Amino acid sequence: MREQTERGSTTAVGVLAALCLAGTERDASVRVDDPVSPRLLSWRDGPFALARIRTLHPILRPLAERRNPGGYGWLVARVHHMDAIVRQEVAAGLDRLVILGAG
Repeated sequence: MREQTERGSTTAVGVLAALCLAGTERDASVRVDDPVSPRLLSWRDGPFALARIRTLHPILRPLAERRNPGGYGWLVARVHHMDAIVRQEVAAGLDRLVILGAG
């Protein structure tokens, strides 16, 4: 087993996996275009790493929903909402953004 310093938190890795799944949604209004998430998700991240395999996405989405009902949709909606806010603020002249994490 790897040391804790080499692994992401379960929450962070779960979000990366969900973003990988959202990247292949057929509906463009749902799809999240995030080319970075699949590169951040490591093969060492346990079952979450399966989200790196695009052909498994149709199977993994319902499994994610069964494990955490409503969680996948909430995450996708949150990402779209935050992206819209950032785009709006950049258009209004935002030149710096600080993201504070907790954990």
